[in-house]
Amino acid sequence: MRTIINKFSVSFLFALCIFLSGCDKNELEDIEANVPPKVYIGGITDGTITLKSTNKSVQIDKVAKTITAAIGINRSGLQNKDGFSVKIAMTNTGLPAGVVPVSSSDYMITSSAGSGAAATSSIQVPEGESTGTVYLKFSKSLIDANSGKQIGFKISISDASKYEINPDLSSATVIIDVPTFQETQTDITETYIKNSGSPFLRVDDGHWNRWGILEDWLVTASVKNMEGGTKGGFDNNWNGNNGFMSMERWEDPEVPNGKIYQTMNLPKGRYELVGEFDWAGLNDPGYIVVAEGTSLPDATSINSTNTLVNADLRDKSTVEQLPFVLTSDKQVTIGVSANLINKYQGFRLKYFKLYSFSSPFD
Repeated sequence: MRTIINKFSVSFLFALCIFLSGCDKNELEDIEANVPPKVYIGGITDGTITLKSTNKSVQIDKVAKTITAAIGINRSGLQNKDGFSVKIAMTNTGLPAGVVPVSSSDYMITSSAGSGAAATSSIQVPEGESTGTVYLKFSKSLIDANSGKQIGFKISISDASKYEINPDLSSATVIIDVPTFQETQTDITETYIKNSGSPFLRVDDGHWNRWGILEDWLVTASVKNMEGGTKGGFDNNWNGNNGFMSMERWEDPEVPNGKIYQTMNLPKGRYELVGEFDWAGLNDPGYIVVAEGTSLPDATSINSTNTLVNADLRDKSTVEQLPFVLTSDKQVTIGVSANLINKYQGFRLKYFKLYSFSSPFD
């Protein structure tokens, strides 16, 4: 068997030969003689090594905010595993389109995964081993500085001390898939908020009646200042296909310490509550609020001890965003707290959205 084989591993040929025909010792020696061992970079696919936060080769230090990725330097062949060394070089030129070059000052190649390891330009694979590992190290600041991008550099090996280098696998573009290392936002509205809006639903009869009572939301008595104190909190603005969360005082009774709220249990984490308005026209104190516990603070004392975050509706913004953090699992109440004493003011809220945020560094 004298055929020279270039692209199949020796181990595969060995297994295939045994399975199909039963190679004798001389045939195996021929394979070894004609397929010399070669050194190559492992993990290359179509000329690239793509690093994602979910790769098994990637380790994230959540305290130090650093990333370490293992890159294998391998030797093929069935021959004795003699030790060898190989030089390693990096460059940020010749990258594929769309890959942003990374400066050599923004990362380091080391021979050890430890935090104190120094940069290296070579690797020594000891006798008895066919694989060595170098480690790419970089910090979260590199991720933060390149939000949403694909960044990278080229790595190559040369000058193996003992074996040939496989020219097809002697270099690769290392691509860091930045979005996989960044914070992700998840819409959890439907999981935690009942009747979140667009449109809000009413629990009372009267499709075309403007004022109503919100489904799944609690309201204080003062919010029901319409139709003789029987309706309030819901407004379709004279369109039966609409449905807004609402408080309003025009010529109607005052709404002292009016509250519309809902309570939920949230796990530890980072969140943002978003509210979008059809109309925001408050002059008296009124707030979207996130608070610990089962109630909202009064609008006249909004910064109470249980308030996590609030947004002042007197700024008349169309969209309010309220980020907050829970350091442990909490019972949380969201909603609107307002004190409408003066005439000719109110709001119509289209919807609430609740988002959670997570990061590989959490």
